[in-house]
Amino acid sequence: MTTKLHLVADGRGRPLGMVLTGGNVADTTMLAATLEDIHVPRASRGRCDDP
Repeated sequence: MTTKLHLVADGRGRPLGMVLTGGNVADTTMLAATLEDIHVPRASRGRCDDP
């Protein structure tokens, strides 16, 4: 038995989202699930908060 870690990282190599699957699962089939796991905390709601 093997496992595979599907990981999305930012430009500095910091992990943003990851999904653990069996080793025989293709990377391309897990792209959507991995992207859905990304959570970026924000201090504000965005440009709408600018005065």
